[in-house]
Amino acid sequence: CCLFHKEPIKFKTYTKTALLKLSDSDRTDKILSIISHNIKTLQEAIEYCSKRKIESYRFSSDLFPHFDYISSILSDRDMSWLFEKLKNIDTNGIKISCHPGQFVNLGSPTLEVQQNSLSELNYHHKLCEALNSKEINIHIGGIYNDKESAKARFIETYRNNNLKNITIENDELSYSIE
Repeated sequence: CCLFHKEPIKFKTYTKTALLKLSDSDRTDKILSIISHNIKTLQEAIEYCSKRKIESYRFSSDLFPHFDYISSILSDRDMSWLFEKLKNIDTNGIKISCHPGQFVNLGSPTLEVQQNSLSELNYHHKLCEALNSKEINIHIGGIYNDKESAKARFIETYRNNNLKNITIENDELSYSIE
């Protein structure tokens, strides 16, 4: 739902390790180049769906890899530019959604995992807001040998952080529809 295999619609990525090897100016140039490419590619993906009467598109959580890191080194002007570009994408009436990575786990017994999950959801919320999307789809997460406690932590974290536009995906292995 995020990637294309036969079509020449390919998003670019980078690793934080590779970025750290660059000078400050080269790092910024690399990030902005990939952001620009990925915004253009997102528009191409949406147009592809529109032309084929595909009514929804789920963008990858790697649209802007390591968002917390890059937002800490890009200027306010660059960040404003990024979100303005997203707001200008023509969604052609396509329903836009996203699915953060599997490491988003609000029910984790580890506070750091919960905090990182909230940070990731905040990033996705900002992207969805710019794209006028109302759906961030996640899994409940792991069981940790105590499914009831994991569910309770998920609910507590969700409620305590006033999360919006979250949908929960069915997971037949750990948390089925039942």
